[in-house]
Amino acid sequence: MLNSKFVFHVGTLDQGFWPDGIYTPPTDEALQYDIKAHKEMGFNMIRKHVKVEMKRWYYHCDRLGILVWQDIPAVVKQHPQSSAGEFLDEAERIVKMLSFHPSIVLWTVYNEGWGQPSDELATAAITAKLRGIDPTRLINSLSGINFNAVKPNYDIGVGSSIDIHHYPEPGRVKYNDFRFSVAGEYGGISYYIKDHSWDFKRCHGYGPDVESADKLITAYQNYQNQVGGTYTCVCIYINHSIIIISNKYGHHVSFWFSFSFSF
Repeated sequence: MLNSKFVFHVGTLDQGFWPDGIYTPPTDEALQYDIKAHKEMGFNMIRKHVKVEMKRWYYHCDRLGILVWQDIPAVVKQHPQSSAGEFLDEAERIVKMLSFHPSIVLWTVYNEGWGQPSDELATAAITAKLRGIDPTRLINSLSGINFNAVKPNYDIGVGSSIDIHHYPEPGRVKYNDFRFSVAGEYGGISYYIKDHSWDFKRCHGYGPDVESADKLITAYQNYQNQVGGTYTCVCIYINHSIIIISNKYGHHVSFWFSFSFSF
């Protein structure tokens, strides 16, 4: 609910990368442009993925009017049980620091089990602790549930939502309790633009390669048509910022702007 109206959340997985500063934007105008471009392309939500931005970014989200799902950053590997307290301390600090921003409507505790303790009761306890600190917002305890996975990366029935990641097309989740259902990530279609992408031989995405902007749009329209009757929220995996993400597999080409784009 937003202003007493039901709102279907549609947004991007925004990892907040920049071509020069990596995690640091070049200017305040660049911060604003990113948010404005979201709205111009029809999105009403941004999932800020495993990164806490400078408060200026959240101010612009408040001012310009866009919903924010805020991840709590965690390492990819599981935390040993002894470090759960440190994660909780950082999570508390993040929630308290950002809770004054009305654009934030949801906290994501864990992503795909990254850093999640092996004891499922610890996940429930951390969720309860954050809900006690901020009872006004929704909590996504685990974004990216794998129902066939071993502990802890599976649904334990806590939080406000049940959230799956599936590539390239949206997956299916059976809604069977009080929580709302989320297509937390899908898409990742690759569109390589000649002379506007970096290191073509190592470029990759999570979905099929397409050869034109029209085919890219058509593919996402087809995927979007699949989610309306199944989910209450969706988050398309496509990096909104303009850098190509580098990792051990190569370089992502799932982005809205080419590498040569300038402000």
